[in-house]
Amino acid sequence: MASTRGSELLRLLIDAESFVDLPTMPDVAALNWPDASPYDGVVTGLGRVNGQPVVVFVQDASYLGGSVGTVHGRQIAAAQTYALTNRLPIIGIWNGGGARLQDGVNALTVVGNIFHNNVTAKGIIPQISLVLGPCAGAACYSPALTDFLITAADTTKMFLTGPAVTADFIGETTSIEELGGAEIHSHNGVADYVAPDAAAAIAFARQLLPYLVRDAAAPSHYAKHDQVSSPGSARPGDVGSPHSALPDSKGPSLPESPTQPYDVRNVLTSIFDLDTFIELQAEYAPNLVTGLAHLSNKPVAIVASQPAVLAGTLDADATDKGSRFINTAASFGLPIITFVDVPGFLPGVAQEKAGIIRHGANLVSAYVNAKVPKFTVIMRKGYGGAYIALDSMSLGATKVFAWPGAHISIMGAAGAVDVLHHRALAELSTAMAAERRKVLIEQFEANSPGLTAAIESGQVTAIIDPADTRAALIEALG
Repeated sequence: MASTRGSELLRLLIDAESFVDLPTMPDVAALNWPDASPYDGVVTGLGRVNGQPVVVFVQDASYLGGSVGTVHGRQIAAAQTYALTNRLPIIGIWNGGGARLQDGVNALTVVGNIFHNNVTAKGIIPQISLVLGPCAGAACYSPALTDFLITAADTTKMFLTGPAVTADFIGETTSIEELGGAEIHSHNGVADYVAPDAAAAIAFARQLLPYLVRDAAAPSHYAKHDQVSSPGSARPGDVGSPHSALPDSKGPSLPESPTQPYDVRNVLTSIFDLDTFIELQAEYAPNLVTGLAHLSNKPVAIVASQPAVLAGTLDADATDKGSRFINTAASFGLPIITFVDVPGFLPGVAQEKAGIIRHGANLVSAYVNAKVPKFTVIMRKGYGGAYIALDSMSLGATKVFAWPGAHISIMGAAGAVDVLHHRALAELSTAMAAERRKVLIEQFEANSPGLTAAIESGQVTAIIDPADTRAALIEALG
């Protein structure tokens, strides 16, 4: 039987009276091990989350540290296969020490099988991982291979090599928290969401699932078994289906100054259905916001420039964050809505050394390969390659809207003048150069092709008032 904590986590995760065992128990006798246990520290089963059938598994840290032995790993792999065969979401709760040392290569083999199943299921069924305790060694890759990885600030410890091994190999003394605490993974992009504790992490998983799949039929196995335990019940605030409550605002507004920062999340919450926006990877590359929301009852994926951080420029981490999210959203058939206020890619030696060209190319590829409806809203500006990379019409956007006064160009007027006229300006005195530069900037702004040219060339579908953005997106979504 599962430990007390494991049972409690299941109660929090799945609806009451909905748990049944899966017919996936491996043949322990065939292993010819006299001490082999059919339990082996993991519980797998079928349950419901807000009525949605799901496959679940939970590791038991009280049994050999929750380590992945041969039988343990086979049960997880069998649960994955069952979920894939029946096209059901799978939610795994990880709380163990990685591959079991005593099992050697046999443990590594079953861990590899789990990885294989993770990749095979990608884009076919939702895979959600909750790391609510230690998750060490090779086993870390399985949660990282799933669609969404949720952690708890007070219990998550996730690392490939622990403090003792780190000290032995490279002489570095560190702590478990420094190596793999939830705070680390909230900033390095491993975690999609960091909850304060296990209960909040599970509540977020329950909230997340309806955005990914709804109204799936229960497999025939459900009807063949009595519902033998009651590990949970529906809780207030659970999202069983989308709702079309209107945002409590008359529409988005921006600062008067074109260079003043603002929090784009306030724009998003003024457009999408009330209280449905959930942000993912909030602490990682915060200059790009990614998340899910409902728009008139329909789930959508959101990518948005964040002018409050680095002026909304794109860096290597932001493009990685965006491309991974776009690939995941497209795999679930979610429409992607992109909000653009970007001055360009972040310049500098550090970014070039980080391979910003390669990372930016991945973002472009993600948008081009996303065969779902894609809508773009240009709020203030879209400059250079970053404008292209954030789902411009040339990349295949379904429709592109722009707010009045939005500016599309290779770069901002000031930067363009500095590039085009730097030699002439350098020959003038400081005062004369400043005055001449001001005139040149005004001339560049006046003579540059504007939104009218963008519409005439087919790069912008329509200019819309910010207050009409919600209505325009609903109509475009159909």
